[in-house]
Amino acid sequence: MIGSKILFAYRKRLINVRLENYLEIISVFDIVFLSHIAYTINTQKSQKRGGVSMATSSIT
Repeated sequence: MIGSKILFAYRKRLINVRLENYLEIISVFDIVFLSHIAYTINTQKSQKRGGVSMATSSIT
């Protein structure tokens, strides 16, 4: 009986750790994805205004 409670607690802890790891990975992905969207929007706005954005400018 005690062994099964310990095993259950251990499994529950493993599941919680895995969920936390997945959430961290997802949050990092979200930050990168949202940054890319913001960069794209800013580039498009700059091009509409006739300005040269960092994405289209070349350093020579």
